[in-house]
Amino acid sequence: MPPVYEAPPARHMPHDAPHAPAVPRVPQARNAMPAPHAQSAPRVVMPATQAPAAAHLAETGADPALLAITGGAAAGLVFGGGVLYRRGRALAQA
Repeated sequence: MPPVYEAPPARHMPHDAPHAPAVPRVPQARNAMPAPHAQSAPRVVMPATQAPAAAHLAETGADPALLAITGGAAAGLVFGGGVLYRRGRALAQA
């Protein structure tokens, strides 16, 4: 048996609103059980919990002196690369 197409119910819609297309309706067998309706789970609200005041954070090894040394080394390497680049360009043009 082919699906039966029904037009949507007549109701007033504004002119700029899109019209709903016809929805195919599949007939059910005579002894078929109706599909159970999906029920939403009850909403559970959990109370907000706070961390203890004396919580200790993990040690990351971010020592300020070590960061200063590595930052200076990185700046020196960038500067040295710029000097070598400029020297190479000057030699290539000569």
